[in-house]
Amino acid sequence: GDTITFAWEIDEMFPNAAEQCSIIIYYCEGTDTFLTDDMLTWTPPLVACDSAFIAIAVPDSFCNWGYDTCDFIAMAAGWMAVSFPDTTVMPCDTVEIILTIDSLLLPFTSEVQMDLNVNGDIIDVLDFTPLITPVPDTLSLSGSGNSWTLYMGWDARQILSGTAMGILTVLIDCDAMGGEFSVLDIDTITADLVDFYYNDGVAIVDYTPEPWLALIHFDCKELSRSLSFGNHASASDDYDATYDLLYMPPPPSEVDVWFHMDDAEYPAITKLLRDVRDMEPVNTWIAVTNEEADMYVHWNGEHLDEGIYMLNGIQDMRADTDYYASPMETLTITWDLPEFSTDVVEFDAGWNLLSTPYHNPSGEPASIFPGSFAGPYGYDTMHGSYYLAHRIEPGDGYWLFYTESGEIPSVGVPIERYGRDVSTGWNLIGATINPVWVDSITIEPSTEIIGMFGYDPTAGYFVPDTLFPGRGYWIMPIGNGILWVPAEE
Repeated sequence: GDTITFAWEIDEMFPNAAEQCSIIIYYCEGTDTFLTDDMLTWTPPLVACDSAFIAIAVPDSFCNWGYDTCDFIAMAAGWMAVSFPDTTVMPCDTVEIILTIDSLLLPFTSEVQMDLNVNGDIIDVLDFTPLITPVPDTLSLSGSGNSWTLYMGWDARQILSGTAMGILTVLIDCDAMGGEFSVLDIDTITADLVDFYYNDGVAIVDYTPEPWLALIHFDCKELSRSLSFGNHASASDDYDATYDLLYMPPPPSEVDVWFHMDDAEYPAITKLLRDVRDMEPVNTWIAVTNEEADMYVHWNGEHLDEGIYMLNGIQDMRADTDYYASPMETLTITWDLPEFSTDVVEFDAGWNLLSTPYHNPSGEPASIFPGSFAGPYGYDTMHGSYYLAHRIEPGDGYWLFYTESGEIPSVGVPIERYGRDVSTGWNLIGATINPVWVDSITIEPSTEIIGMFGYDPTAGYFVPDTLFPGRGYWIMPIGNGILWVPAEE
C-alpha cells in the first residue's frame, strides 16, 4: 500500500545523455524493470520478503557501465485481533476493563484510532492506559456520552507487540440496577498497514438487593383490601413476629384475601396480611382469594427492588401493574436473582421486527436495543396504533430502525417458554431462546389464529413456519386468551 520514491545522483565526468538509467527492482519472487532519466515512484504488490533491493545501472559516453544497489524490506499488511471481555460491575464502581490482544501478525504501523460506543446512562469513560509495546508517543481519548475516540500514535512506524492494547477505565452509574448493561461496541479501528479484527464486550451491572416492602391491592366491586410483602436480611421464610403481620378476618366491606403461611413451628398460623421473607432467592408468596367474583389486582412496580418478579409464572410485575383474577383464584408471586447469560441479536439496515430472547430485569430500551435510529415501537392491539416502548418485555415484538447492519448483545435469563395476553386482531409477539415451530404454539382458551407474518428488511413480510430467537412476529387470533410459546408438552 505504500508508494516508494527512489532518487539517485550520477557522478560522472563524461555522462551519456542519450542513455536512460536502467532500473531493476527485485522483490520476493518478482522483478520489475524500468528505463528513466529521473527519480522513480513505485508501489509494491501485496507480497512480503526481507531481501528486496533495487539496482540502478548507468553508462558513460564510452559505454562503461556503473551501478549501485539499495536493499529494503517489503512487508505485507499485518493484522491484529482485539476484544473487550464481558465484565460484571457494581453501581458506583470505578472499573478497569482490559482491551485484550487475542492474536497478531506483524502489526507494523505508526497510528491506531478506535471509535467506541457505550451506553452513557450506565458507564462514563474516564481514561485509557496503554499496555502495548512500544508505548505510543501520542495518546488521546476524546468524546462524551455514548461516543468516544481513542488515538495512539508513534513518531515512526513500529511493530506492535503485547497481550493487551490497554486498560479502559470507566465509572459505573450509582443508580444502575442489576441487569442493566452497556455494550462496549468497537465501531471501527483504523491503522496504516494493519488490518484489525475485533469483538465487542458487555459491562453487566450485578444485583445489589436492598430490603423492600410493597403493597398489592385487591378490588372486588365496591370491596377492597391490601396485602404487603417484601424482603429483609433478618427475616426468614417462616413466621417472624418482628416482620410478619397476622391475618384477621376483615369487616364485611373488605375483600377476604391473605398470604398463605406454612410454618412447622407455628402450625396454627396459616394466614398473613404482611409476609416478609429473607434476602435469599427464590422467594415465593401465595395469595389466596376468598371471593366468588372477579377481582382487580394492582400494585406499583416502582416499589419492587432489584430482581425478577413474576405473577403466576407469566406476568412480569415490574413491567405490568395490574391483573384480573378469577373467582377464588390463588395467585403466586416469585422473586429471583437469576444468573445472566449473553448472546447477540443480528439486525439489518432499515426497519427490523425484533424481540429479546432473554428476560432482563431492567427492561431498559437503551440497554436491550442500543444504537437504534428509531424505536423501539410496540403495538397496542386495542387501539390499533404504535407506541414508543419505555420498557422491553419478553414475549413482545418491537419495530426498530438501524442505519446499518450489525448485532446487539442480549443479556438476561434465557426465555425457554412464555405466556402472554393476546387480543382479537393484530398482536406483535416475540420468540424464545430456541426456535419454535409455529404448529407448537397455542392460545388458551382455544381460539383460531388466522394470520401470522414475519418481516425481512430486504424482502418484506413472509409467512413463517418457525419463530426464531431475536425476531418479532405479527399474529392475528380471532379471540382473546393467553398465547403460549411453545405450548406445554
